[in-house]
Amino acid sequence: MNLPCEGNIKSLLINSHFILDREPTYRKFMMLTITQSKRMLCEKDISDAQNELNLIFPEQYTRFLLVSNGGVPKQCAIDFNGVDIKVNGDDVKLLFSIQGKKSRDLVLRYLNKDIHIPTGLIVIAQSELGNYFLLSARQDCYGVIFYKDHEIEDTLAFEPEQNLYPESIVKISDDFEEFLQSLYQPDE
Repeated sequence: MNLPCEGNIKSLLINSHFILDREPTYRKFMMLTITQSKRMLCEKDISDAQNELNLIFPEQYTRFLLVSNGGVPKQCAIDFNGVDIKVNGDDVKLLFSIQGKKSRDLVLRYLNKDIHIPTGLIVIAQSELGNYFLLSARQDCYGVIFYKDHEIEDTLAFEPEQNLYPESIVKISDDFEEFLQSLYQPDE
């Protein structure tokens, strides 16, 4: 489905999961409410970002970007097994966008050499405490979502085929849709 870069789209349904409503300042993805990102994307914007990063986003994430292009989820808490890093969950403060503010742009985050992220993992979100949620565009774990504690120094290699991860990284979901479905309101 080709989406226009600009236009007066009131609402749109994509693959029975995404709902876009341009009147209010939020979007819904499945049952997730996300505050509206300032800039809508078209397929060319995503293609340009993928070319700049020299990788291909998983289809679920591409569809999400077309509808939401990041934002702040109302359902922001997530539980996961982070025994190795002594964390059992965190919150998603912000889902990064493409061509947004510098501090929220996933392309700039990927290209930032100050953030030590294994090659092929994209920072797609950040927690309140500055930890990262990563999406894999690597062939050996394509589409998988990981969590990275920014305070832990890594000495181990990232080898997902052997289930070996650096000390700061844990796998939290098999794909982007599962990740979003795991989010809930903190008071639930």
